Amino acid sequence: MPGPSGMDLLVEICDRLPDTQTLLLTAHGNIDTAVDAMKAGAFDFLTKPVDLDHLRLVVDRSLEKTQLVRENRELHNRLEQKESDDTFRRLVRRSPAMQRATRTVKQVALSDVPVLLRGETGAGKELFARSVHDRSRRHDKPFVAVNCGGFTEELFASELFGHRRGAFTGAHADRPGRFAMAEGGTLFLDEVGDMSLKTQAKVL
Repeated sequence: MPGPSGMDLLVEICDRLPDTQTLLLTAHGNIDTAVDAMKAGAFDFLTKPVDLDHLRLVVDRSLEKTQLVRENRELHNRLEQKESDDTFRRLVRRSPAMQRATRTVKQVALSDVPVLLRGETGAGKELFARSVHDRSRRHDKPFVAVNCGGFTEELFASELFGHRRGAFTGAHADRPGRFAMAEGGTLFLDEVGDMSLKTQAKVL
């Protein structure tokens, strides 16, 4: 059959969508192909004709793994957040300047306006942004951070605003942007000065 092989497609899916559980179904299965498929990232390898009961079992197992991966990621994020909170509290206790900044954070968090945090790279702006969020009326909504210097202009627009399937090469599915993900909560634009003027205009 012309075009990419099933193995080529498998490799691309696993590369672009690493959290997707993939099943490779082929009429020409052998041990070598199965090994290659599993090495490439396939969850399982099936040969035609497929037994439907076995297929259901494999699909159920793949869904269980997806849920487990999601729960592990959420746990990891919570642990990272706790470590950040502990670091922030230690910094505040040791520094009079940080204590003054924390008092300002408490005042700002009561308002419902955009907040500009200024400081050198590594100064802890995200910690303060999280602190503002945690003390605000939006504390039970998402906190989404994005590094404005980590993308090309084209990819950054997609990252912020999302895209539809087929909007550009590699857009295999609809994807919400960071603005949508932060709906009702806080969007922290780190290193906002690295954002191009064109993208700044879109944000405004």
